[in-house]
This record gives sequence, C-alpha cells and structure tokens, in this order.
Amino acid sequence: MKIYVETEAEIAKREGRDYETAEVLLEKIKAEKGNKEKNDNIAVFSYLIYFFFFLRKGRPLRGR
Repeated sequence: MKIYVETEAEIAKREGRDYETAEVLLEKIKAEKGNKEKNDNIAVFSYLIYFFFFLRKGRPLRGR
C-alpha cells in the first residue's frame, strides 16, 4: 500500500499562501544562530566591563 503525503509547497499552493523553501529556512536559522552568538559575546563583554569597573572599584589587578 502506498500513501501519498502532500508537500508543504502543494498545501500552500492549494491554500493560496506562500511558503518557505528549506533553503530559505536554513538561511534564517543560520542568521538567528549568528545573532545569538553575537549577543552572547556582547553579554560576556558587558560582564567583564561590569566586573573590572564596578566590582573592583578601580583597584589595580594583583601583582601590578
């Protein structure tokens, strides 16, 4: 017995709407991942600034 399953493209065409190809969806995922990594780097940098300027209250590092 064979079962036919409609593709997203076929369903979207029948419903009169647009759809994203796998290629477009993959590019969006890559872009979001890049933004997340960028935001993670900003968070780490912000923490370092906070640590050195606020928690240490301007005191020099040990051994210097």
